[in-house]
Amino acid sequence: MNNPKIVFSTARLNKLKSYAALSTAFLAIYSNGNSQVVYQDVNPDLNVFLDDVPLDINGDGSNDFKLVFLSESFASFAPNELKVRINPLGDNQIAYSFQTIPITYSGSPYATYFGGATQILFTNVPVLNEGDLVNADLDFHLNIGVLYEKLFFYIYSSYNVQPFIGGNWNGVTDHFAAIKLYNDDTDAYHFGWMRLSVNAETGIILKDYAFELSPETPITTAINQYSIEWITAGDFGITGTASDLQFNFNAAGDEADITTYKVICVKSTIDDFDVTTADALPADCYVEIIPDGSVNYAQAFPEISYDSDGDLIIAGQEYKLFVLNVMQPAINYANILSTPTNNFTLLNIVETANDLSLADINNYGNGTDIRINFNPANTEQGIAEYRICITQKDAADLFTLDDALLLSADRYTVVLPGAENYEVFLPADALDTDGNTIQPNRYKAFIVSMPDGTTVNVPSITLVSNVVLLEMETAVVNAPLLADIAETGTGSDISIIFSNPAFEQTVETYRVFLVDFATAFDFNLAAAQLSLNFIEIIPNETDIEIIGDATMVDSEGNPITWGVPYYAYILAVAGEFGINDTLSAPSNQLILNFPVIIDITSTNNFQPQIFATYNAIQINLNQESSNAQFRLLDLTGRIIIEQQLTQTVTTIPVDVTAGTYLIQVIDSNKYYNCKIVLGN
Repeated sequence: MNNPKIVFSTARLNKLKSYAALSTAFLAIYSNGNSQVVYQDVNPDLNVFLDDVPLDINGDGSNDFKLVFLSESFASFAPNELKVRINPLGDNQIAYSFQTIPITYSGSPYATYFGGATQILFTNVPVLNEGDLVNADLDFHLNIGVLYEKLFFYIYSSYNVQPFIGGNWNGVTDHFAAIKLYNDDTDAYHFGWMRLSVNAETGIILKDYAFELSPETPITTAINQYSIEWITAGDFGITGTASDLQFNFNAAGDEADITTYKVICVKSTIDDFDVTTADALPADCYVEIIPDGSVNYAQAFPEISYDSDGDLIIAGQEYKLFVLNVMQPAINYANILSTPTNNFTLLNIVETANDLSLADINNYGNGTDIRINFNPANTEQGIAEYRICITQKDAADLFTLDDALLLSADRYTVVLPGAENYEVFLPADALDTDGNTIQPNRYKAFIVSMPDGTTVNVPSITLVSNVVLLEMETAVVNAPLLADIAETGTGSDISIIFSNPAFEQTVETYRVFLVDFATAFDFNLAAAQLSLNFIEIIPNETDIEIIGDATMVDSEGNPITWGVPYYAYILAVAGEFGINDTLSAPSNQLILNFPVIIDITSTNNFQPQIFATYNAIQINLNQESSNAQFRLLDLTGRIIIEQQLTQTVTTIPVDVTAGTYLIQVIDSNKYYNCKIVLGN
């Protein structure tokens, strides 16, 4: 009698998509009406523990059975009830036989099983051995099949709890349960089996399953080792052609049952590749390997090769590989499709890292301030290492991949691939791409993906990162040096010298203060920041010397004069890379000498005439001037009278205590000094 043509759920049987929990590819099914076993290795093995897992055995998109492993407890029952079962779904069936356990009573029970039942019934799934026949001689049912159950009930009038155990599968390894699959389209059943290991402590392990394609045709249980195991597969060359595509897999254990292996390259986007499609491929769409008893098979695709769509295998396309086991006809098994490899891409240039960013995390003004974050390349295939290159902001605009490849190893930081994301911290002595130690400045970064030279030989570089500004505490100027360089008794006598500090880029400007002895005790950073009486100097990366003039004043706004102890301080005002203003230590103490008296023969031939009475002083400049300044000072250097001289002859009234005084007449860069006695 001819068997009818069978199609499970119309076209779906040609695909036999995998059940997601199994992470494996299903077999396609021949629909030629001949007896043939459809076999599926569950790879990796499926463990069902404290759960129930549905199975789509025939790959039609509908679940056919459930494996159940549950532990249930009840308020009135102290122990847990353990239920290990196979539940048929829909019209599918499981083979089982009945096990009955009699119940005896002593008195009137408080609670009894099923209100006084005299026996407990278990539907035990037979434990089949390898080589057993699954056929109509077994008793198939739509109901639950018990692998192992341990139930507890109040049976006796003494209210004792008694356990009842059914099923023979606890502790059983690699045995078989018989099943029947129902086909809606043909209203026919197909015999099959599942290979299971069961343990009440660890659950159910599903190893593989199979069913007969022809309806009502017996099937023999078998422990098969038809699955290959992938060792490697991917891009192992630098040509950018299919010849870079190399693979290595362990042979199937029962290789004698296999006529040939067909290694097929499939685009990664194809998620329904199946045996039917694989069987129909022309010879130029796979690499054929004749089994020869080898432990494993390693080979490369020809340079001109085609994928399962008939498209040329090229660089830049993501692929995966399958192996189709073409079975010996006498074995009566449909061809078997392996699980796929991981996705890979044939590359001729490595991919760049993603999401590069910099952050300033400290205020030390060196490499430890910088944190680098980035995500791996979309595929790290072929990347030997990442190189982090830190470059000054302005230099980044001209920095290229060629520049990066010329850098010495001390000018970049190496990070090995393999992480989900990367966070890198630099050492204090890290260098930028110019070979300079990283210091307060503006920086950007690049990451170079370096090829391994075996699978890929062309590097790549990211786009430039964001800018990071490194700051540190503003540099502190060393204590300045004060010197008396003239004998005028004014600010023009003073020289102030100080050295530019390290990291001068943290300073926006210097403010130089002369502080008299009385004020120096209270002069601090806050006082310096409030004072408006200073000399401002712009940093120029050199040591600085300041020569005062007669108009120089101290921090309180008083003119500099002789006889007063002075100190100098330098306020470094924080700049773009500085944090907080800083104040130097005080200079040495300086007291200007009493000015040298210049007689009628004066500096620069400046010869005013001075006439004095007890209550007036007359100044004759002997020339017109609009800039001349008159000062009368006591011997402590304190200014008693100060007046602008706008006429050639000026009389200035005085009312002072009798004594010796100093007269100063200043006109531009000309000055005249003399002593005078005033008073009654």
